[in-house]
Amino acid sequence: MSKQLNSVPSTDASTPSQPSTYFETAEPPFFAAEFDYFRLPAERWSLLLTRLRQMGCQIVSVGVPWLWHEIEPGQVDLTGASSPRRNLAGLLKLCRALQLTCLIDLGPLTERGLLNNGLPLWLSEETRAEAVERWLRAVSQPLVDAQWPNGPVVALQIDPHLFQPPQPTVNAHLVEVKWPIWLRKKYGSVEALNAAYGTAYTTISRVEFPQPQVERKPTSPAEVDAQTFLATQRRENQTNQQQLLRELGWQVPLLSSPADQDSLPRVHNLTISELSELKRGQVIYNLQQPVQADPDPSDIGTQPVWARHAPIQTDGSVRRTFYLARHAIWPFQISTAQVEDQLLSASIDNGGLLSGSQDSGIRLPLPPGSKPTPYRLRLTGELLVDTALKPARSKLSGFYLLEDEVAQNDLVLWLNDPTAGLDGFPGEYLGLLLAAQAFSLAHSATMADSLSHSLAVEPEASKPRPAPAKPAVSTYTLDEARRGLREADAALRKALRSVGGLQAGFETILGRREPEAAAAAQPPVVVTPAIFEGAARDALIEAGQVCAKIGPDLQATAEALQSLRSARFSLKEYQEGYSTAIATAATVRTRLLAVIAGLRIKIASEQLPLVAWRVLDQVQMIAEELRWGVERG
Repeated sequence: MSKQLNSVPSTDASTPSQPSTYFETAEPPFFAAEFDYFRLPAERWSLLLTRLRQMGCQIVSVGVPWLWHEIEPGQVDLTGASSPRRNLAGLLKLCRALQLTCLIDLGPLTERGLLNNGLPLWLSEETRAEAVERWLRAVSQPLVDAQWPNGPVVALQIDPHLFQPPQPTVNAHLVEVKWPIWLRKKYGSVEALNAAYGTAYTTISRVEFPQPQVERKPTSPAEVDAQTFLATQRRENQTNQQQLLRELGWQVPLLSSPADQDSLPRVHNLTISELSELKRGQVIYNLQQPVQADPDPSDIGTQPVWARHAPIQTDGSVRRTFYLARHAIWPFQISTAQVEDQLLSASIDNGGLLSGSQDSGIRLPLPPGSKPTPYRLRLTGELLVDTALKPARSKLSGFYLLEDEVAQNDLVLWLNDPTAGLDGFPGEYLGLLLAAQAFSLAHSATMADSLSHSLAVEPEASKPRPAPAKPAVSTYTLDEARRGLREADAALRKALRSVGGLQAGFETILGRREPEAAAAAQPPVVVTPAIFEGAARDALIEAGQVCAKIGPDLQATAEALQSLRSARFSLKEYQEGYSTAIATAATVRTRLLAVIAGLRIKIASEQLPLVAWRVLDQVQMIAEELRWGVERG
């Protein structure tokens, strides 16, 4: 009844009965949605992926723009070293935590509003094949370990035109080497070729290659051969590409492989307006543009806004089409679901559920004698008794609200026994919401722990003094370093004032450059208090101490949610777990916001050098992860 929530099987690959592909583990159709992670702030990934799960999607179609991850030849970032939005490896971990499987598309990504269709601007036809192979090797290294059944990646998509465009460039190697070889294999001798062509070539190597005819069909035998030859080259490139991927360790189906396509559900791309056309069958329905990007970052997108009318907005709020999409998908996943007058209702274990796409008066039949308790689940995950609905005379009557004074609503649950452990759909659905919060709490704890370690330097006064015989060595080095830092900071501030503000300097410090000026991917700058002195040193140490204290609290709450989710919890236990997560996030964010305010004041008043903005940015990343991933906006 709720198979859509069991998307990443954990069966050991060595088990004899293990299916050969993920698509053999569940009944089709499968529901996927595009997720353009590179367009969205990393701290919102958890929230927006949760929205896709709430809409009914089992799979996310993850396009990987080559342009975005390899800005300069040979320098690839898939872990977020140069930007959190490049952390593809982290995204896959998040998908696994949310029980989402992934279709990975390595491009080219046409019709996705991307610069150069996601291909590097430096890519040339002369070096294309070599560059593609280097890219596939680089991107495969961290991703193959995330493939099914041990990870969320269930299929790989590569357009055959990645190695060679639809109309390949006729270069010297193609004309002078491959073309004569192909002709010799076809005709065997120059005499046979001359007989077919009506020519008098003395050797096959002298046969001219006719330029491909785009606007008209080929007429001469040479033009027909040239067209066939180019088609053969494309097929060979595709075969070589597939062989390379298998050599690199990919075992999941390749959606571009004819052999794999025969045994896989076909992928049907559709828009939100086409969801009414869904039918059962061997199909992967892939919803295009489900999440809005506003603004669409200028370093990857071609438009100010992407997916302007998407059902899910950038801040996690939803449009009416979100519920309409759910009402189209859920009947395939919940056997008792019925849609009537913009309302979806279904009977579930111990009660029922209701989802609406507009405010509506309702009057639903109940089993004779039952008096269930109705609960309203907000999109934030908050669950409360719904006083607008009343069970009486074998009817559930009242008013269904799409939005109340606090937040948008998700759905209504009514349970005959609210104290019982949740089975089936409600337990899995609420467990998904807890899993998303747990991931964000644990991720925030990891970031806080990392920052606390880099700032864990004791005040200078508490350190043992150097031996009298060698005071000059360490003092000279440290003083010179501090003097250089002060001079560099003063010069940077002067330059920034001349261009009109600090923000450009902050972007430079964080390594956030425009694509045309981007440096090779480097690990994030690590700022430690060791080189600072006085109030500046104390401020950074204090920030590290705050991070050291909040990390264990965040991790403990994350573990508690995971433990609750693995058990058969009741509605009351869900409410307690949700409240604990919200309270922990709110308390920690209050402390982090105080640190942020203090650092901003000290940087602006020149008590801290501008390089400390890196620390400030890391603290803000933790606070934003808690805001969007736990408090959900």
